[in-house]
Amino acid sequence: THAEPPLVKTKIIATVGPACREKSQLQSLVIAGVDIFRLNFAHGTHEWLAEVLDSIRQIERELDRPLGVLGDLAGPKIRLGEIPSGSLLCQEGAQVAFVRGTPTAADELTCTYEALIDDVKPGDRILLADGIVALAVEREDAESGRIECRVVRPGTVRSRQGVNLPGVTLSTPSLTDKDHDDLAWALDQELDFVGLSFVRSSDDIRQLRERIAAHPGDHATHIVAKIEKEEAIDDLEGIIDLTDAVMVARGDLGVEVDLARVPILQKRIIRLANA
Repeated sequence: THAEPPLVKTKIIATVGPACREKSQLQSLVIAGVDIFRLNFAHGTHEWLAEVLDSIRQIERELDRPLGVLGDLAGPKIRLGEIPSGSLLCQEGAQVAFVRGTPTAADELTCTYEALIDDVKPGDRILLADGIVALAVEREDAESGRIECRVVRPGTVRSRQGVNLPGVTLSTPSLTDKDHDDLAWALDQELDFVGLSFVRSSDDIRQLRERIAAHPGDHATHIVAKIEKEEAIDDLEGIIDLTDAVMVARGDLGVEVDLARVPILQKRIIRLANA
């Protein structure tokens, strides 16, 4: 037996990871007050996620309590490639280059987004390791597949850390090939919510809604637009018109825009969503 948690309007979303994947652990989280479980498609195979989902649905029946499940699409997350030494100390004023292919010098970096060299231009900023290190693009050479940058905020970067390109219009679509596979799985499993990462405009939501509508079956999966890019702020009303919910992704948003603006933007997003 257990006491029912008090009725509150605010819902609690818990991300399921290896530390809490067992059914008994998930049930303890529900009893403690979790309303929705988030499955992060950036980590874990469909087979692993299916086992977790089965446990959640069993708990839902046994406790006679509705539980939501959110499948979070990874989107075009950009990460650094492997650094031969594992890390690179970026000293202020030093030159660092992004190259295609395999780095041949200690100050050369690669990333998982092949079009980076084509999309950025002199004057753009490249932020590494959640904004700890900042680079200013000085020269680009698309033919040789190389961009030269200067370190304007020093620090150490490591392999596979995140790369942010504030203000840069990316040529990649909001849904990657992996996202298409994950979305199909989520719809087959009749997940309650699908989260779209790195939303840039209302058109991203429109394309996702069309894909959901084209999927066989009539399960009504709701869309959660994750607001974590500055471009999304520019089309906020259009995004809110088309989505079912918004998530203020404060981590990446705080890297993309001045950190001091995040509370102000969060209040604006909530106010528009409520309206």
